[in-house]
Amino acid sequence: MSEKESSKTWNLKVLDNKTRVRSLLGNRDINKSHVNSLKESMKEHGVLSAVTVMKTGKSYTLLDGHHRWQAAKSLGYSVPAIVVGKDSSVAVVAMNNVQKNWTLRDYTKYYSTSGDRETREAYQELISYHNETGLNYSCLTWVLGRQPVKKFKEGNFRPTKLVFAKAFFAYLKDIEEYVPFTTHSKFVMGFVDIASNPKYNHKRMMSKLKQKHNIVIEAKSTPNTFGKLMNELYNYKVHKDNLVMFKNWR
Repeated sequence: MSEKESSKTWNLKVLDNKTRVRSLLGNRDINKSHVNSLKESMKEHGVLSAVTVMKTGKSYTLLDGHHRWQAAKSLGYSVPAIVVGKDSSVAVVAMNNVQKNWTLRDYTKYYSTSGDRETREAYQELISYHNETGLNYSCLTWVLGRQPVKKFKEGNFRPTKLVFAKAFFAYLKDIEEYVPFTTHSKFVMGFVDIASNPKYNHKRMMSKLKQKHNIVIEAKSTPNTFGKLMNELYNYKVHKDNLVMFKNWR
């Protein structure tokens, strides 16, 4: 059987208290009341439903059935488990999104523990940038390389603009004194279109921000409006021969 075929198979296993099982990091917090209810049911009827896990090295990652696992574990009961391959785990991730309304943060936490090194490192890098900059994951994916959300949710996001990203984060740090909402998603999206342009000169932008001007940049603006206003500021009191239009703003 090929590796591709084996990744789609599943089998049954009984997990006891000695089995190394880690939780799916993207899942919501455990509801203690629900766990206690399951414990009372298990005391009377036993463990009636299997949990779903994926083999990761010498341990298992719990994909579905977190409350059942917690209840059984606290009672010292063994639990039947369906062990799925990586391809099946993608379907389980999709199920969790439907049932628990996963955010990009949840997907990032989940894939940051992936058994695939390239995937794990890509999503760990996102977490590192989030902690460093305070930007949400929507902003970070916009800065690090615009890719379809579907690709991100399937664990296939890969940063493609690392050099630009590091420069951009420094730009945001510089201008936050003059623009207090530099971490807002809409501002980031608008400013990326300016800062990623080869004609952009950050020293010129900073000099304009420090000048007295009548350009009002409001927090409720759209990405395009943010971009248009920052572009207008960039050209403030500049000779017509030196005007720069970064984008045809709508």
